Amino acid sequence: MSLTDDFVEAFGDADEIIVTEIYRSREAEQDYSAEQLVRAMSRETAHFVASLEATTKYLLEHLKKDDVLLVLSAGDADKVSTNVLAGLEK
Repeated sequence: MSLTDDFVEAFGDADEIIVTEIYRSREAEQDYSAEQLVRAMSRETAHFVASLEATTKYLLEHLKKDDVLLVLSAGDADKVSTNVLAGLEK
């Protein structure tokens, strides 16, 4: 099983999955994209959203009371949780 296969299966218990574009830093060229990973998940509740701004907008439109949001990031996606919280507090 490859790392890609592991990633595709890792979120099997999640109600909804949002994956944004993958941004390289020091990694070598990738032979896959975030959109391909989402398609491989074969779930209607898995979504590819290209930008962090669009992700924040999507979450603010779809989160409901008592939902739990988990943001996993090795980069700037932590801004999503900050911006969503600020948007919910309005």
